[in-house]
Amino acid sequence: MSRTRSWLLRAFLAAVSVGTVGLTTQKGAIIAFIPIAGVLCLPFAYRLKLLRLGCICFMIIAVSLPFLVMELHMAHGTGVFSTESVYLRIAYTWPQAWQWITHHSMLVFGVGLGGIGGPQRIYAPDNFNPADNVALLLWAYFGIFAIVYLLVIVYLVLRPVTGSQERAVTATAILAFIFGYGAVLSIIEDQSAALMLGAALGVLWRETIPVVVPSRWAPVARGGAGHPIGAATPVAGRFR
Repeated sequence: MSRTRSWLLRAFLAAVSVGTVGLTTQKGAIIAFIPIAGVLCLPFAYRLKLLRLGCICFMIIAVSLPFLVMELHMAHGTGVFSTESVYLRIAYTWPQAWQWITHHSMLVFGVGLGGIGGPQRIYAPDNFNPADNVALLLWAYFGIFAIVYLLVIVYLVLRPVTGSQERAVTATAILAFIFGYGAVLSIIEDQSAALMLGAALGVLWRETIPVVVPSRWAPVARGGAGHPIGAATPVAGRFR
């Protein structure tokens, strides 16, 4: 979508994507994708700014959601198309994940890679917890360093683009979706999502490299009387 110039084609791709995901049970993916697709349907000049804003908002939601819903009680139906999955996260998954991390972490350094989620099916099947939140998964894996990693991502997202803005738009859209969907899923535990996350960060690092403009009169060495050799010295209205 970000590389397609016709807004009609972009809208068609967005509609097909939303309809396809709508056939699955991934409600969180639809909620995350719709605003990003809407931004990509706008003129190019508006996309990067709005995607940056959306990415930061999704990151804040992903980090704060497990805290905001503590002790929350909600009505729900049953079945894959109800709000039961949200209720299960609030009532069981997130509280039990916190409990596991608290009892098995080393100080503030988390439980390490593979300390929660899929690998538990091998070494702790009775305590398997999918985490179902990307920030919770990062905290479990890296502890306090997860905060550093998230701040680095924020820095790269907000850093001025000095290269291709089209590639920066695509990378920011990918990051926004990962954190939007990651609010209700430990999405980067999936290999393809982790690959896309790394690729998006690599693109932003490359396309936002600060441009260093060399000084026109950069001194090479010090000359006599405290003047740099090669520096411009005005003499009678001219330079020597």
